[in-house]
Amino acid sequence: MWELDMFGKTRRNAEAAQARLEARMDDWHYAHISLSAEVADTYVQYRGCIQLRQAYEQEAISKSQTAAATKSAV
Repeated sequence: MWELDMFGKTRRNAEAAQARLEARMDDWHYAHISLSAEVADTYVQYRGCIQLRQAYEQEAISKSQTAAATKSAV
C-alpha cells in the first residue's frame, strides 16, 4: 500500500536513517584508526624497552669485564 508523503515525513525518516548509518560507520572508522594508533604506539614502546634492556645487558657485561680486568691487574 502506498501513501502520499505530503509533508516529507517518510523522506525525512529515510534521510535520518541514512545519517545515523553514516554516523555509525564514521564511529567504526575512527575507532579502527584509534586502535591502530594504540597498537603502533605500544609496539614502539615495546621495541624501545627491548633496546634499553639490551643496552643494560651490555653495560653489565662491560662492568663485569672491567671488574675482572681490574682484579687480575691488582
